[in-house]
Amino acid sequence: FTYNAMASAFGLDREWVQALQLLREMVNDQVPPDTITYTAVIDGCGKALSWFRAFQLFDEMADSGIERDILAYHGLMGACVTGTQLYPALQLLHDMAQSRVCGDTISYTAAIVCCGESGEWCTALQLLREMEDTHIDRTTITYNVGISACARSGQWQEALLLWNEMGSMRVQRDTITCNSAISACTNGGDYSYASQLFRQMTLTIVESS
Repeated sequence: FTYNAMASAFGLDREWVQALQLLREMVNDQVPPDTITYTAVIDGCGKALSWFRAFQLFDEMADSGIERDILAYHGLMGACVTGTQLYPALQLLHDMAQSRVCGDTISYTAAIVCCGESGEWCTALQLLREMEDTHIDRTTITYNVGISACARSGQWQEALLLWNEMGSMRVQRDTITCNSAISACTNGGDYSYASQLFRQMTLTIVESS
């Protein structure tokens, strides 16, 4: 327990080198690392932008017969996000299905973030549809990153379709949603709709205050 607590602390502080050293000390002290240990170190590597090392540790878990649960996948997905590694993120989603670890909102949302950072708006939309088909919850954050992915690539009409879909699905819109949609409209030259969204956002803020 003490080793795991230390590994988690190092992970939170992005001290991945110390976390790796701790992992090796456990082996030398004949204290077998477990899923919690590896997940904490992987998380630390991801936060410190050492995504390649995170993947090495993930493979090491498999080689050592250590269970790679959903939290381990979350840690690796986080490494993909900080390192803007789209294709490894997409491969992870595939591997999760093959390993019978059910993909969830967190893992899909992370992959969509990678899509946005990589300019792959079409893949982002495909992932959103896949979530719908597999009955995975699409939260406000999920839609926000999807809208952002479309806006960044100049696909303002697709962004507005997601905006409208949130309304029909009764998914709460927030300030980030509105800002992303407004940005998409202005990038697409639709200043009239952007102004309409701004007024709607202002009214929502006033009504909730």
